[in-house]
Amino acid sequence: MVDEIVKKVGALGKLEELSADDLVEFCDQFGNELKEDKVTTSQMRKVFSEIKHMHLEARSPGSQAVFNPDRVKLLKPKIAYLAGREARLKPFKRVMDALIDKVRDEQDFGRLAAFMEAVIAYHKYHGGRD
Repeated sequence: MVDEIVKKVGALGKLEELSADDLVEFCDQFGNELKEDKVTTSQMRKVFSEIKHMHLEARSPGSQAVFNPDRVKLLKPKIAYLAGREARLKPFKRVMDALIDKVRDEQDFGRLAAFMEAVIAYHKYHGGRD
């Protein structure tokens, strides 16, 4: 599944081009794969909370914050650190790196946030532990 996601995302011009159907299918299967690899929800939430914080910061009323793609790219070393500590997170890193590489604007970033949220939801659905 990881190779399929990385290949599909790599072929996109922008992450926003990832269809909702593909996003749901990938997240369902990937969430289950992560559960099988014994990845915990809390490990993924470390990344998701950072993404959610950036997303809310840029969208909050009256906020002077603007979308900064460099800030998104800086998630990659944080994910690499997590994967370096826990080998079972390496597939998660591969997928996230592919997704992050396609984030060009706020719409792409919104799709990244939706992907993360769906992976965590399906991970939990398939019995993933906290």
